[in-house]
Amino acid sequence: MQTHGDCEVTYAVFMRRPVTFAGRLAIDWITAMAAARQAELKIEQLYVEGAWIGAGEPICYVTGPFSVLVDLETIFLQRLGPACVAAYNAYNMCIELPDVGFLAMDARHCAGGEMAELMAYGASVGSKKAQAKTGAIGFVGCAADATAHFFGKDKGAGTMPHALIGYAGSTLRAAELFHQTIPDTAGADWIHLDVMDGQFVPNLSFGAPIIKAVRQSCDAYFDAHLMIEAPDPLLSDFADAGVQNITVHVEACTHLDRTLSYIRELGCKAGVALNPATPLSTVQHCLDKLDLLLVMTVNPGFGGQRFIDAMLPKIEQAATMVEGRDIHLQVDGGITAETAPKVIAAGANNLVAGSAIFGAAEGYAAAITTIRG
Repeated sequence: MQTHGDCEVTYAVFMRRPVTFAGRLAIDWITAMAAARQAELKIEQLYVEGAWIGAGEPICYVTGPFSVLVDLETIFLQRLGPACVAAYNAYNMCIELPDVGFLAMDARHCAGGEMAELMAYGASVGSKKAQAKTGAIGFVGCAADATAHFFGKDKGAGTMPHALIGYAGSTLRAAELFHQTIPDTAGADWIHLDVMDGQFVPNLSFGAPIIKAVRQSCDAYFDAHLMIEAPDPLLSDFADAGVQNITVHVEACTHLDRTLSYIRELGCKAGVALNPATPLSTVQHCLDKLDLLLVMTVNPGFGGQRFIDAMLPKIEQAATMVEGRDIHLQVDGGITAETAPKVIAAGANNLVAGSAIFGAAEGYAAAITTIRG
């Protein structure tokens, strides 16, 4: 063509089967390729993303120099067709099983990064269509980090080796074995994060950077218990790290009312913790700023301590204090299957357990179920 004379051509692009339009990546690719060859294309896109397209119906028209398009047309179709078919199939999967959350296994079943991107993109288009039209759960993530952004995630969920399924005997049993060994929340409602500075309490644990890193792979409700001196300068760091509730100790705050107001301004729920020797009267003046009241039933700083039974009347008094208010009454320290019923009977509705779960021979999930009673 370059030898005998170039000409302008128009390709009418269609599929031989019904599809759901998912052409953004293919169109972006061919536009970039033409620009690299110092050419400009005219692309008439006939459908919006997610639209149903019948077999043989034109999807788009691509106009440009024949010399530029002649070797791109096949690759363009290879990038367009699979994504549109994937979107079509994903949509139908989601509407047939609206209460199921799907994972896109692009990391396992695709040959290379480009194909993985196309498949994940197509699945996300079909999923969004099903979510919008029928309220289906749809695709909640994918296997690989590289394509997680299509599903609104920062990281992929990984994949399950086929050998593990064979070892376990079924996919369900393999998933159960995995979660028993590496649980997410194992049935817990919240994840309680004990932050210690080595000053307010003798122990030293972790800070906001570690919480932020964990947040990238966990969607659970984060409840940060700050056992630190002068917490105010660090509150924004914990909010930025992704915690939903921040609890400070009344003993560590010079101006408790101001601290609680600041926590709420940061978009977090505000909690106050009281050591065993600290009277309830120290928080009476700021109940209107409280979302959570934590009664410590051990002296903070170490796990595995024995529950202080003398705190039961204090829990009862705290329950009376917050009655009629939207305030969680949390108890932390020595919570086990034996002590949990006592604190619940005293009025607590939010229990924190550590050693009783992490040291349980039967596994985390079973231990949590036992504590729930």
